[in-house]
Amino acid sequence: MQEAQAYFLSMGPDNVNRTDRSLVVNCTGLCVLPQPFSNRTEAGREDYYLQYLVKGEMAVWLDGGKRLMKPGQAILYYPHTRYHYAMHGPGEVQYYWVHFTGSEAAALAEECRLPNRTLMDVGNSSSIRLDFEGLFQDFIVRDSCFSLSTAAKLTAICVELSRRVERAGSSPSETDSRIYHALSYIHKNYGSSLTIEQLAGQEHLSISRFRTLFKLRTGLSPMDYLIVLRMNRARQLMAQTDLAVGEIAVAVGYQDQMYFSRLFKKKVGLTPSEYRQAVELGRE
Repeated sequence: MQEAQAYFLSMGPDNVNRTDRSLVVNCTGLCVLPQPFSNRTEAGREDYYLQYLVKGEMAVWLDGGKRLMKPGQAILYYPHTRYHYAMHGPGEVQYYWVHFTGSEAAALAEECRLPNRTLMDVGNSSSIRLDFEGLFQDFIVRDSCFSLSTAAKLTAICVELSRRVERAGSSPSETDSRIYHALSYIHKNYGSSLTIEQLAGQEHLSISRFRTLFKLRTGLSPMDYLIVLRMNRARQLMAQTDLAVGEIAVAVGYQDQMYFSRLFKKKVGLTPSEYRQAVELGRE
């Protein structure tokens, strides 16, 4: 049986907005509530308030009226936002929660596309639970990496929520499974000769459909993605090895050194020789 947990940054007030650090976890925990309850505030809090329901049901009052929050759903309340929620039904309620603030808190919510006062379907995620449990462990240990570690775990939770919301709104058979398989194949075989015809054929998709789904997932066309991957690998080899430019070109999939050098200059802004020199001088 799960036990309720609660951890606080300090013995002082926890409902605060802080701008002296990028991300600050004011408090976090796990609510285990076997008895009826109701929590309501018109003014909201000074910080962000995230809930992830794992057991039972809650009634939540949003702009559209009363809604039912079920296990596998999450909700984020922005600062100064009213919230009202209560137990729904006879079963025990359990939810993970965290209050966070900081100069980059708003940017985190925006970049992860986590809306205000909106139920998000994220499903039963062991990784989200583990990150919350990791937060709890950080608050127990409080070592020299406490601030960095709690900020990292908070970010990981928000990223996982964002990805799960995105996947819930797309077709897993095409947009996820097929494109993730293609991405894995590209990363393992970027040094080989790859064509869009080959990649699309492996996923049993037309070239146009494959290109559309791939760009939807990555923001790039398949060939542009391959070029970026190859150029980044080439930069790594130039910085960490003594391989000649021609050898690096072959290693990342280009038999023609001159073509590779022209493409590298176009994408990176420096010739391979200039880039390697900049690395040696500490400018890259």
